[in-house]
Amino acid sequence: MERTNIQYSFESTADYQKLNNTVHQIIKDDTGAEGWISTRSMPPTYSPPPVTNEALEKLKKLEGLNVG
Repeated sequence: MERTNIQYSFESTADYQKLNNTVHQIIKDDTGAEGWISTRSMPPTYSPPPVTNEALEKLKKLEGLNVG
C-alpha cells in the first residue's frame, strides 16, 4: 500500500481544540503510531509517519485542517 509524507496544521486554536483528537485517531488507526513530531507553536504543526491515500482523503475533508 502506497504511503505519503504529510505535514498538517490547524487554521486556528479553536480548530485545534475541536479537531485534534479526530485527526490523531485517523493517523493512529492508519499508521499504528502513538505520537509524532510537532512544533511548540499554538496551534502546532505536525509531521506524522507516512499515511495511506485513504487516510489522507479523510484528513483533507476536515474543515479547519491544513494538510500538505
